[in-house]
Order: sequence, then C-alpha cells, then structure tokens
Amino acid sequence: MSHSKKISFDIDIKLLKKLDNVALIADRPRAYILNELADNFLDDLAGFYLASHLLKDSLESEYTPIGKAWELVQQRRDNGKGQKR
Repeated sequence: MSHSKKISFDIDIKLLKKLDNVALIADRPRAYILNELADNFLDDLAGFYLASHLLKDSLESEYTPIGKAWELVQQRRDNGKGQKR
C-alpha cells in the first residue's frame, strides 16, 4: 500500500505554466506530474548535490567548474547503466 503526504511550496509562475502545460498534454493532474518528476529525477539530483559537496572540499574544486562536475557525474552514471552492481 502506498502512503502519501500533502505538501505545499512556492513555485515560479513560469514553471507553474510549464507544469500545467505538461499536465494538460498528459491529461493528468499536477500532483501526478510532480510525483513522476520526483520519482524519476530525485536520485540523480541527490547524486549531483553529493558529488558537488564532495568536490567542493577537494583540491580539484579550484579546477573543476560545477557545470563540468555535473557532466562528469552524468558520464559516470551513463557508463554504469546496464551493469550489475
């Protein structure tokens, strides 16, 4: 059985319009789209923030811009797809 909890948060008007557009196209409510986003991308976002935090405290942080760090995280994830852990 799935448990859920209601939350509320502020969202930029432009993002809300995009969300409503996707919800309209998918014929789903906003909450469904937001749950899909969280389910599909929250782990990647957490990995990015963790990698950024670890990189910030390393010697390489002076030489690796955050955009490059994100690229490296994505490359590592892509290279690991399909492999058993």
